[in-house]
Amino acid sequence: MSYVITQPETLVVAASELAGVGSAINTATAAAAGPTTSLLAAAADEVSAAVVKLFGGYSQEFQGLVAQAAAFHDELTRALSAAASAYVDAEVANMAAAFAGFNVFNAAAQVPASMAPPNPANPALVMGAPETPCRRRHISMPSTRYSSSPIILAPCRSSFPRPKKATH
Repeated sequence: MSYVITQPETLVVAASELAGVGSAINTATAAAAGPTTSLLAAAADEVSAAVVKLFGGYSQEFQGLVAQAAAFHDELTRALSAAASAYVDAEVANMAAAFAGFNVFNAAAQVPASMAPPNPANPALVMGAPETPCRRRHISMPSTRYSSSPIILAPCRSSFPRPKKATH
C-alpha cells in the first residue's frame, strides 16, 4: 500500500499562486483581444480582405481556446483549494476520532492500566534491547539521545545510584 503525504498549507499557497497566474493570463488576453479581433483591411482589394478574414479566424479561434484554458484554469484552482480543505477536514476528523474522550488536562487519570507505559524508573526498558544492559553513558545523557522532556528524564536520572569514588 502506498501512502500520500501532503501539506494543506502548500496546497493553499499553490492555489493562490495559480490564481495569480490566471489573473496575469486574463490581463494579457484582454490586452490582446482588441488588436486581434478588430482587424482592418490594408486596402480595398480581395487579397487584403482574405488576409483580414484569415487572421480574424485565427483571432476568434485563439479567443475560444483562451476561454477554454481559462475555464480549465479556474476549475483547477477550485479543485486545488477544495483538496486543501478536504485534507484539513480529514486531519481534523482523524484527530477528533483519535482523541475522542481524551482530556489533555487530566490525561494521567484517563489512561487505562492496560495501556500504561513501562515503569519510567527503569530506562533500560526503553533504551536497551531485552536482556541487554544499558550502558551508563547512555543513561547519563538521555536528554540528547532519547528525549528532551524533563518529565521523562527525571526518573531516568534519579533511579540509578551514582558510582562511588574509589578511596585508596
